[in-house]
Amino acid sequence: MATEKEEVEIFTEWMTLEQYPFKILAITSILANEQRAFRGTLNQFCEHLGIQNSSGNKNKIKATLGFLVANDYVKLIVDNQIYTISLAAAAEKNPTIKKIKKAWYQLIRNNAGKTDWGNTLKVFLHLVDIPPDNITTYAEIGAALSISASTVERCVKTICSIDFGDFEIQKNIVSKKQPDGTIHCLGQTYEQVLNFEK
Repeated sequence: MATEKEEVEIFTEWMTLEQYPFKILAITSILANEQRAFRGTLNQFCEHLGIQNSSGNKNKIKATLGFLVANDYVKLIVDNQIYTISLAAAAEKNPTIKKIKKAWYQLIRNNAGKTDWGNTLKVFLHLVDIPPDNITTYAEIGAALSISASTVERCVKTICSIDFGDFEIQKNIVSKKQPDGTIHCLGQTYEQVLNFEK
């Protein structure tokens, strides 16, 4: 009997895709069975994406699936309104996979608040790969993920407020005093703090 996967697999090359393609690929990977395929209706897909079941949203999903098929991200079979979406063979061979606990993904989904959960997930995956002594800026993270610096800032605030149980991400602001006495912010460092008591 198949058991539910405890990890979420996100391919690194997805991280720079726009919001809808990234979220659809993430959802497909998360909901996929052992054959890396998701089977369901567009109504079900809307529910998993956390959007209204409207004709506009369903048309946007269809258009995005067309883009993903054309660019060899997924294979798609439609039979009597049932969509079978599977990751393309090229994705299977891609060695650059980011893995996180499904529980962490769920916490990000549940706590996204005013930020988009797809962008928050992207930023989270990026932050956990940054060495703790590496100074970076919101603009640099945004450039790496094709999102704005202000979006990154909101996502970071959300991520740093989430209790992941066994660890948390702490942001440290790095500043330098200028000759004229003013303080100049160089950026931030991000540290993963382990919580042994949990």
